[in-house]
Amino acid sequence: MLLRFRGWLIEYLGEREASIDGSNLTVRDILGKLDKGDGEILRAVDQKGLFISVNSRVVYDLATQLSNDDLVTLFPIGTGG
Repeated sequence: MLLRFRGWLIEYLGEREASIDGSNLTVRDILGKLDKGDGEILRAVDQKGLFISVNSRVVYDLATQLSNDDLVTLFPIGTGG
């Protein structure tokens, strides 16, 4: 799966994109893998400051199942998507 990052996430993660094996993972699993242990990413989602799209559709359910063919984009409010 291809992950794309926007806004402060690029600085937080140090890159614009990452490829990972996404078979049998949920959106919550991916967010947990990206988090550096400080809870910043999940906190941003909980506070509605971070949106997640899967294949160009915004998802709100963190239990959404992902596959290796998915394009997941994480973007903060105000970045223009």
